[in-house]
Amino acid sequence: MNFSELERAILIALEEAGEENLSALLNTVKGHSGERVKGEIDSFRMASTNLVNSGFVEIARFRNQESKLWIPMPKRESLSLLQQLESLLRWSDSDQLWIWSSSSPRAEVLLTASGIDAAREVLSNHGWHGAG
Repeated sequence: MNFSELERAILIALEEAGEENLSALLNTVKGHSGERVKGEIDSFRMASTNLVNSGFVEIARFRNQESKLWIPMPKRESLSLLQQLESLLRWSDSDQLWIWSSSSPRAEVLLTASGIDAAREVLSNHGWHGAG
């Protein structure tokens, strides 16, 4: 599979836990420390959109009340949410990171079964022999 550097970073970040809230994931993979970089939301949106469209990740906002498992949003809703990132996130100068600024429930990015396989392939290609 041919992933961009940011797509690989997202898959690797999600591989261990299988999920992460969207703002924390952006902060993890943004590739720099302590400064807001112009265009990083756009690049994160593009990479996330590609991974959603490919079926490697899903987005959820609510958990099943009984099982406590995340309920993935339909693909169209996930893609719509990604288009709204600028209104959902804001840069905190004091904390030097992106935070969820919306009053709506935070979005969680979930690794799918095929996403797990892709993440392990990426790790394996980067020399992590415990992958797969």
